[in-house]
Parts: sequence; C-alpha cells; structure tokens
Amino acid sequence: MILKTAVNADDWRVRTVALQELARGFKHDPNTLTILKANVSADSWKVRATALRELARGFKHDPDTLTILKTAATDDKELDVRAEAVEELARGFKDDSDTLTILKNVAINDNWRVRVVALRELAHTFKDDPQILSWLKTRATSDRDLDVRSVALRELAHTYKDDPQILPWLKTCATSNDGLDMQAEALQELARRFKEDSDTLTILKANTTADDWKVRVVALRELARGFKDDPDTLTILKMSAMSDDSDVRAVALQELARGFKHNPDTLTILKDSAKTNDSNVQKVALRELARGFKNDLDILNILKDCASSNDSNVQKAALRELARGFKDDPETLIILKARA
Repeated sequence: MILKTAVNADDWRVRTVALQELARGFKHDPNTLTILKANVSADSWKVRATALRELARGFKHDPDTLTILKTAATDDKELDVRAEAVEELARGFKDDSDTLTILKNVAINDNWRVRVVALRELAHTFKDDPQILSWLKTRATSDRDLDVRSVALRELAHTYKDDPQILPWLKTCATSNDGLDMQAEALQELARRFKEDSDTLTILKANTTADDWKVRVVALRELARGFKDDPDTLTILKMSAMSDDSDVRAVALQELARGFKHNPDTLTILKDSAKTNDSNVQKVALRELARGFKNDLDILNILKDCASSNDSNVQKAALRELARGFKDDPETLIILKARA
C-alpha cells in the first residue's frame, strides 16, 4: 500500500523508486502492471523512463509493452526517454519486424544523443545483419555530427575488428585528412586495436608531424604508451616538447615525464618548460616536476617562484603543488596565506 501511494508523490525521485520496487518486488500484484502503464505518460521524464524500463524488463510479454516502447522511441518529447525506449527495444525485442527499421531511422534523424544509443545497439545487437557493417561505415564517414561519426568508428573498430574490411578502412581513415575530424579517432583505434600490424607504427610516426594538432597529440600519446621501446619514440617526444603548438608540447612533456622519467634529458626539458611564457605548458611542467621529481633540489624553488607569477593559471598550479607535495616546508604555509 505504501509503494502504491508513493508512485503519486510530488517528488520524482520517490516516484521512480516506488515504481522500481513495485515492478521488481510485487510483479504479480494485479495493480502493478496498470500503474506502470499509467506512468509511461507521467509529467516527469525520469518517471516515464523508469516505467518504460520496468515494463520492458518485467512485462515483456504483455501485449501492450512493445507498442508502448515503439511509440516512446519515436514520439516522446524527452530525448532521454526516447533513448531508453530504443535501448529496451533493441535488447528485448530484437526479433520484432519493426525494431531494426526504428533503430536505423532514429540513428539518422533524432538528436545526436539518441542516435548514439541507436548506433551502439545496432552494432551490438544486430552485428550479424549483413547490411549493418556498410551502414555503420557510412555513418562514420558522412554523418553530420562528429559525436555520431566517432561512435560509429569506435564500434566498427571494436565490434568488427576481425572483419577483413576494417583494418584497411581504418588505415585509410588514419592517413587522410577529410575535414571530418575523424583522422585522430581512427589513429587511436588503429594503435589500440591493431598494434601488432606492421603499418601501425609507421602511420603513428608519420602523424606526429600532421597539420592537425589533434592528430599529432593522439599520435604522440599512442606512440609513448604503446611503442615506448621503439628507438624513435623518445626522440620524437623530445622534439615535440619544443613544438610551436601548446597542446602538442604539453602532451609530449606529460609522456616524457611518465614514460621516460629516468632519461637524463627529461628533467632538463621539464625545468626549461616550467620557465616558458606558455601557461598551458608551464602548468603541465610544474605538475610533472612536483609529482615525479619531488626530491630534486631545484623543484621547490621553481614552485615558489611560479607561485608569484603574474599568470593566475600558473600561480594556481604552483600553489596547488606546493600544498600537496611540500606541506612541511616552512615557507609553504606563509606563501599560501599570502595568496589567499
């Protein structure tokens, strides 16, 4: 009785919990199904989403459930409810003749957040459908939304890794600047899914000097983490630490500090970078110096100097590292109080 009353509470959080507990603990009560159906049209979208989920998972065989889900997947005014309905349709009603069509339509025509859900379900639930692979490739290369293109590419690289079409296709995407911002995404998937392929290392090295800084950053990161022992990796990172691009320099510094800490040049490069006029680079250098080279005699003084920087971002970074790593130095508290 308490749960049945709670489903009409003013607070949506109380209502969602009550619905969930009714559906899972009192499934066979004659009123539970009626209450769930009534709440698929509740004012609160979170209540509607909960009602849909519990209907789909607990009352799959009720003749109204499928119809309710189909309607919600295309007509509900709230995108999170549509996404919930799409997910439950794919997972619980894969064999219904309309499900595949609904998912494809949603994946093209809805808000990108709902489209991403539909894409993932198509890639996983309908993996064996002969049309899905080519359909996903089309979405990955020509969809209007970057997030959708990215998800499609990741699903292809992950779910269809063993398909003979995927590796050559990824290589093409990783080496062509098509203006769709997919090169960096393809490069990352190539490095992580196909590390052992003979072309992967060559493609990564080539892209450390790409025109697009996002591509260079991915190439550097994947080289440092996946190909640390290659004789060219350290040299490439050192050169990139002097790049004209702030983001490229920052990533190179981070990877040098974390993967090549004991190389004699790393500490010098970091110290020099802590004195640059680029606040983005300085922040990274200060963080890596303080956390990885705390016992070097120069680090404390470098942090103290930067704590009085005219650049507020650099000053905050220095103060943070002083407080975290040099709490016991007698000047740290004085500096922090002065900047408070």
